[in-house]
Amino acid sequence: MAMVNSAPTVAVEDPPNSSPPTTPIRGADIAKAAPTAPDKFPVETTPRALGENLSATTISLYVQRGNELLSAGDVVGARLFFERAVREGDAGAARGLGRTYDPLSLKRFRIRGASGDPAKALVWYREAIRLGDAGSEVLLKALLSR
Repeated sequence: MAMVNSAPTVAVEDPPNSSPPTTPIRGADIAKAAPTAPDKFPVETTPRALGENLSATTISLYVQRGNELLSAGDVVGARLFFERAVREGDAGAARGLGRTYDPLSLKRFRIRGASGDPAKALVWYREAIRLGDAGSEVLLKALLSR
């Protein structure tokens, strides 16, 4: 007996004004406009609220997988792994998450179609520094100097 997929189809349209901005963004502009990192993640999504504390080994594997996906050009997939690890307070995951938004890093990884979000990169680099990742200071300075 053959199964028939009866999922409805949905028409998708391009959002209005979906073209990227034409004015270059400078480091000073980013620093002024960037929000600060959140003090806490929403209660309903924190792993501790769900009773799911990850082991250090699992967190390390999440960060490793995020880095692998980013190197392979899968920015969205990398963010998922980094976000999960950063909820546990991992500084390397915060740095990795910043790199998925950093236009300089995206260019370095030769990722096409993703322009990045310097303000979000700035937030995550600051969070990584707050969590103790000294390497993020270099990335933060490079982002601000562009």
